Order: sequence, then C-alpha cells, then structure tokens
Amino acid sequence: MCAAHSATRQDSTFGFVLNYAFQVAEYSKHFTCFSLDLRGTGETDKPDGAYSTEHLADDAAAFLQAIGVSKAHIAGLSLGGAIGLWLAAKYPDKVQSLSVPSGWPPIPS
Repeated sequence: MCAAHSATRQDSTFGFVLNYAFQVAEYSKHFTCFSLDLRGTGETDKPDGAYSTEHLADDAAAFLQAIGVSKAHIAGLSLGGAIGLWLAAKYPDKVQSLSVPSGWPPIPS
C-alpha cells in the first residue's frame, strides 16, 4: 500500500502497490510517498487467523490516521482495488475520490 500527500497542496493521493511500481514512480514526482506492507505480507506481522479485504481496509484507514491524512484520493489495482472499494464503503469520509482499474466484488452492502 502506498499513501502519498502533496508537497504543495493539502489533498492526498493514496494507492495500493501491487505491481504498481511504475505509477508510484510517477506519483513520486509530484507527491511525497509512504509505503507499507499489507498485513501478512512482506516484512509485516503475520498474525494467525483469517484475513479479509475488509480487515485490510481497516488497516488502510488506520494508516491514513497514523500519518495524519484525513481525506485521500484512492487508486487501487487488483487486491488494492478491492481494498479501495471496502475503504470507500466503510470510511467514505476518508475517500475524496476512487479509481479502481482492476478490482473485484463483493463490496459491502
């Protein structure tokens, strides 16, 4: 997951990094980017139990809060798209816009 905030404006860009390195490189020309591993991947903890896209959206919301971003533009690819859909449905106050070029349902009702 990659979150970024504008170096010159108050808005934010938020994208989930899953084969998203080229886009993040372009965003980095205009935004300061922060990256972290999703729960259970990379260097993060791998707690026992089931993981869900809803839990990952909760993690994303907590990350935004931790870095002081109140509202963000969301872009998600594949799993990131599914997380973005959950994030927008569950935390609409945190999502300024949503772009999901490759996500999947189900989304919460």
